[in-house]
Amino acid sequence: MKKCFISLLLLLPLQCLAWGSKGHATVADIAWQFLTPEARQQVDMLLKSYPFESLQQAANWPDHIRKQDEFKHTGNWHYVNLPRDAKYYLASRDCAQGCVVKAFNLMLQQLSNAADIKKRAEALAFVIHFVGDMHQPLHVSYADDKGGNSYPLIFKGETVNLHYYWDTLVLSEDPDDAALASSLIREMPDAQIVDWREDDAQVWIDESRQITAQIYANAPDKVTDIMLQQDRQLAHQRLIKAGVRLAFQLNQTLKLHSIAKAHSSQ
Repeated sequence: MKKCFISLLLLLPLQCLAWGSKGHATVADIAWQFLTPEARQQVDMLLKSYPFESLQQAANWPDHIRKQDEFKHTGNWHYVNLPRDAKYYLASRDCAQGCVVKAFNLMLQQLSNAADIKKRAEALAFVIHFVGDMHQPLHVSYADDKGGNSYPLIFKGETVNLHYYWDTLVLSEDPDDAALASSLIREMPDAQIVDWREDDAQVWIDESRQITAQIYANAPDKVTDIMLQQDRQLAHQRLIKAGVRLAFQLNQTLKLHSIAKAHSSQ
């Protein structure tokens, strides 16, 4: 049964599932610790309005609703495909039909400007999720193998695919999201917070592009213990960066919403 299940995973369209539930929840956990009190208040209000039971649930919600008729158009919002020889992300070339970068900016605007509180709550969930997506290297990858979804890889004697490995298996030795987030925050130098928070989506995408290029250059066919530990460390770096950057984006966007609302009531 286990072999059948993992073989099925090789066939699933996993390019839209990013870090898996643990990874996305970890990004949300980290971000929460760096939100301002005002931003936390707005986030709590938006979560309750939808309702979402938690920030972690909201972080994973975009993956769960993408097959619903109302949200089928969001399928290509979770990733961006680049040419294999690309040295940078180019919107006119890589996002003409929509991609995670365009969707992220759209949802930031919706979170800041929408009058409908439920639309703002949906935008919050998408923003949280897309920041995680952009930091998962295989979500900035190549169309010809579906972002590593068609790339077979041996993991502990079983055949999986490269994308699923980076989505989920690379974090398989870690504790739950809350414990992982706490551990990553404790290990992070304070100076990094300032360095990372100023970066924008173009930087995040380029970081993931470079990591993906190196993954393919190494051309792995089997995950060794050394490879798993190295990739796990890299995944941890991507998660902590995503959480810090998400917090900065939410602090800025929700502050702008509060300012705009105050002006409109005068």
